[in-house]
Amino acid sequence: MTRILDAVDEIIADAVTAVIEGLVFAIENLTKDERIGFMMTSRSRGEVTPSLTSDTALSFSRSMLHRYEVDWEANGFDDEALVELSEFCLRVLYLFLIDTAKAPRHGDNPRTYLARWVGPAVIYPRFADAMGAITKVASPSPRSRRRSAS
Repeated sequence: MTRILDAVDEIIADAVTAVIEGLVFAIENLTKDERIGFMMTSRSRGEVTPSLTSDTALSFSRSMLHRYEVDWEANGFDDEALVELSEFCLRVLYLFLIDTAKAPRHGDNPRTYLARWVGPAVIYPRFADAMGAITKVASPSPRSRRRSAS
């Protein structure tokens, strides 16, 4: 556990980079761990698949996000939104952990792939806020109808 936390101590202040690097680190390290693969795919009759979105997992995920030098609030993430981002990241990670049959993405490829698909989710709060500001400015003010002269 300490090894994982120490690995993300690198100073990253960009929200997208922080999320992508955290996911890449987890994917690259956890997919190699046979115990994780066994836990995710093997179960006896009647057992349920372990949850990667448990309260403990969400708490750990949020603590990982807070280790970066990212100003999450400035990026549009209040506490509730960070919980949602943590859950989203855990669900993405889960898919990479259970579906290892497809060719794994190594090197820069997982970064490119995740930046393309996860990156927009991370910038969405800022984008939505900016679009809200634009629509407020761009909205025409109600006009009164001119009366024709008779």
